[in-house]
Amino acid sequence: MLDLRAIAPRIFLPAVIFLLAGLLITRTGRSQEEKKEKGTRQSIEQMEATPFAEKNQRQAMEASRMPEVEMAGRHQATLPDQVRRTGKDAGVYSYPMPAEVPGHPSDPPGSLITQESDIVIVGTVTGKQSFLTEHQTDVFTEYSVTVSEVLKNDAENSAQPMSTLYFARAGGSISFEGHLIYHTFGGGVRPLQIGATCLLFLKHLPDMSDAYRGRAFLIENGALKACDGLKEFDEGFPLSEARKNIVAAAKPGGAR
Repeated sequence: MLDLRAIAPRIFLPAVIFLLAGLLITRTGRSQEEKKEKGTRQSIEQMEATPFAEKNQRQAMEASRMPEVEMAGRHQATLPDQVRRTGKDAGVYSYPMPAEVPGHPSDPPGSLITQESDIVIVGTVTGKQSFLTEHQTDVFTEYSVTVSEVLKNDAENSAQPMSTLYFARAGGSISFEGHLIYHTFGGGVRPLQIGATCLLFLKHLPDMSDAYRGRAFLIENGALKACDGLKEFDEGFPLSEARKNIVAAAKPGGAR
C-alpha cells in the first residue's frame, strides 16, 4: 500500500518551489510591462511637448528653422526610430557648435558680430526645455531669458529691460521610451544653465517677435567666456570693454 505520508514531503517541496518560481516570473513580467508602459507614457508626454503638437506653435516654428543633420548626402534615420530599433540612447555629437550669428576675431573685439545681430543684450536664463527638430533628426533647446541690459536694439525696440525673450540653441536632450535622445558638442561648448548671466548676440526668427537664434557668452566675475567654442572675444575679456565696443559698433556707421 502506498504510504502518502512518506512521499508527501517530496511532492510538496517541488510544488512549492514551482509555485514560487511561477509567481516570481509573473511579477517580473508585470514589472517589465509596467516599466514599458511608464516609458511609453513618458514618450507620449514628451512627444506632446515637441514641435509636432498644435499647442506648441512657437516650438514648431523654431524647429522648422533649426538646421537638420545630414549624413552621406541624405537625412539620417529619425532619432526616435533609432531608439526603437536598438533599444539604446540615440543622438548626435558634433564639433564645434554652428555659428548662428557670423563673427570672428576683430579690432575692436565684438564689432562684426554686433553688426550682424538684430539685438545684443545681457540677460539671465530663467528656464529651458529641449525639443526634437521638425524631421526628428536633431535636438534643440529653447531658453527663456530675462533681459537686464540692452546694448543694441532693433527698429521695433523689441528688447526691453525686465522683458522675457526666447532663445533657441542647437543641442540638448529629451527622454523617450526610457532612453535619452540628445545632441552634444565638443570643442569647449558650454551648456547654458538656469540662473546663468549671459551676453547674447541674437537674430530674429522670422515671424516671431520675441524668439531668436544666436550666440552666447557666459559672464563670470565681470568677464566673458565663450559658450559655443567659437571665440569672438578672448577668454576672460572684460565685460566693461566688450560693452563699450558693442555700443560703438551698434551706432550707424560703426566701425567693423
